[in-house]
Amino acid sequence: FTETEHGNIYRPLYNRFCDILGLVHNDSQHDFEEDCGKGKRRNDEGMKIFDNFLPAFFHTLQYYFPSKLLTSTSAFTTIDAHDESINTDRKFRNILPKPTKVTLILRTFGHDLPLVAMAISEFAKGNHPLFPEYRNDDLILTENDLYCSDWRRACNDNGVIDGRDNPNRNVSDDAKCSEWIYELHPYYSIHTRNETSHEGNQRKNMDKPADHSGDEEVLNFLQSKTILGIQDHYPFWKSWNHAPWAGKPVWACIGFNNCHCHHHHILLDDNIHNDPNDGAGGIRTPIELRGRGDGEKSISGYQSLFGKEALEMHGKHLIRVPTVKPLMEEDWFIRQIEEARWNLFLEEERQK
Repeated sequence: FTETEHGNIYRPLYNRFCDILGLVHNDSQHDFEEDCGKGKRRNDEGMKIFDNFLPAFFHTLQYYFPSKLLTSTSAFTTIDAHDESINTDRKFRNILPKPTKVTLILRTFGHDLPLVAMAISEFAKGNHPLFPEYRNDDLILTENDLYCSDWRRACNDNGVIDGRDNPNRNVSDDAKCSEWIYELHPYYSIHTRNETSHEGNQRKNMDKPADHSGDEEVLNFLQSKTILGIQDHYPFWKSWNHAPWAGKPVWACIGFNNCHCHHHHILLDDNIHNDPNDGAGGIRTPIELRGRGDGEKSISGYQSLFGKEALEMHGKHLIRVPTVKPLMEEDWFIRQIEEARWNLFLEEERQK
C-alpha cells in the first residue's frame, strides 16, 4: 500500500516503524515482505527472539523493575536518566512515587506463553541488544511460573456441576457469571511440552484439581509473585460471545476492608472496547457483607461488573492499547499506567 500512488505518503512512517522494530526495509516492497517473512533483522541472531515485542514493553520493564547490575556505573546513569525522561505530569509524580512492589502478569489467549517467557528471561539476563546492561533475575521465568486459567461451574445444593459448556439459558448476566469460578492450573499439566512449536498444543487433563481456585486464593497467589504468565481460556470466552467477564479477569477493591486485593490491578490489552458486552478484560469487585452496622465495608465474595459500572473502570483498571501508540512512543505504557494510578488515587480521595 505504501508504494501505491495513494499510500506513498505513509512510506516514511512505515520505514520509521521498521527502524523501531529492527526490521530491514528495502526500496522494494517485495524484498521487504520477503525479509519480514523470514524474520530478517539488522542483527538476526541477537534480535530474532524479540521479533514480536515492542521496544516500549522492555522500556516499561526497565522502569518498574530497575536493573540490578550494580557493577556498572552506566547502569545507574541509565536508570536516573530514564526516570527523568518519563513524560508524566509533575503535579502528581511527587504525590505518587514509583510503587515499591510491582507484579507483572502476562495474559494471553494464545499458545505463545512459553515463547514470551523465554524472551523476557533473555531480556532479564542482558541478552536484548537494545538493553545490554540490563540484569534482573526477578524477571527470569521457569516453567513453574506459567499457568492456564479455567472456569469451573460453582457448587449448588446438589453438589458440584462439572460443566464448561455454554448453557445458553435465559438468565441475567450476573447469574451467568456467578455460576463460574476462576482457577489456575500449571501450564504443563494442561499442555504437552513441545519446545519447537506451541501452536498445536491442546488443553488436556482439565479435570485435575486446580492449584489455585476462587478469587481470594488466586489473588493471594498472584500478588505474592513478581512475574507470572497465564494463558486464559479462549474457548470459554468465545462460547460466551466474548463477554468481558468470561475473558481475563482483573480485580478492583476500593474502599473495602479485609479484601485480598492489595495491588492496583491494571490490564493493558488491544481488545478492550467502549462496549460493556464485548472485550477481553472483565472487572471483579467485592460483594459487601451486609449487617455489620459499624460503617466498615467487609466482603462476602466477589462479583463481575456490567454496563456503565464496567465502563467506568476504563482508565483505572482497563487500558486499551492502540498498538501504533507504544510503537511510536517508547514511554506510552508508563504514562498510561501512571495516569491510571493517578485516576485511582483521585477516586480514593473522593471516597474519604
